[in-house]
Amino acid sequence: MTSYFYLVPGVTALMAWAMFGETLGPVAIGGMALAVLGVALTTRRT
Repeated sequence: MTSYFYLVPGVTALMAWAMFGETLGPVAIGGMALAVLGVALTTRRT
């Protein structure tokens, strides 16, 4: 459950992009993708 906390900054950035028109650079998008991948690997069932 605590691994989902790593998604908070990315979700916040996406909300700022959607609501306020802020720009997301390639590094920010890559960081969000890396965080999502890490959470997906951590929470998957084997």
